[in-house]
Amino acid sequence: VSILAWAIAFDALDIFPTWDTSIYFSAVAFTTLGFGDVIPPDEWRQLAGMCAAHGLLVFGVSSAALVEVFRQSFEERD
Repeated sequence: VSILAWAIAFDALDIFPTWDTSIYFSAVAFTTLGFGDVIPPDEWRQLAGMCAAHGLLVFGVSSAALVEVFRQSFEERD
């Protein structure tokens, strides 16, 4: 969902020529993979870092939530 939200923002700002490129770039930046084959214009490069930082934070929150779900399920089993 977050990758899609970033792609919508990139598309709304008309940063990339196609919708596919917006989705591809948001996925690559969000996962901090950073291929570098698609690069936003100079005035929009700060968004790539923001997208990557957001991806790291979402990964951390998702991991914490998953650990908590496992903890509760194991606690109920005992």
